[in-house]
Amino acid sequence: MKLRFEVDQAACFRKGIDCPKSVITIEVNPADLTQPQRDLIADRLSGIDVLQLWNSDKGTEKMFEFNPDNQSPFPKVGVKIIADAPTFEGLMAAIESNQAEVLERQTRHRSCAIASAIAGFDNDALMKECNEKQGEKEVLEKGGESSVKPPRRNKK
Repeated sequence: MKLRFEVDQAACFRKGIDCPKSVITIEVNPADLTQPQRDLIADRLSGIDVLQLWNSDKGTEKMFEFNPDNQSPFPKVGVKIIADAPTFEGLMAAIESNQAEVLERQTRHRSCAIASAIAGFDNDALMKECNEKQGEKEVLEKGGESSVKPPRRNKK
């Protein structure tokens, strides 16, 4: 089966890996993978594209963005996962990192919902503020900048 994903060419260059293309297609045999690996990949598949997951009000979903090409019949395109190497191992590392982000956001949202319920509030604005503050706190604790950034995208 073919899997298509993006590769961070700068990260490859830093590692001494020649990666002439920013979008890579690799061939894998699903039977050679473990069940957890198949599950992580399958959760992100859209055709042969391996997409990033994100959390929305509807739950965890594949990430799509509006297609900037107005001539296209497709109003949205999938946001492919971005690996640091053009290999299966690089793809799995990127998927595992994305999975950790998704789980962290779910945990943060859950803790804010519980705090809101305990305080007697059921308010979307309060939940949004709580999630933003939790994210800001975690970024600052890790020594990062003072604002949470969206997922990184390759410039084209």
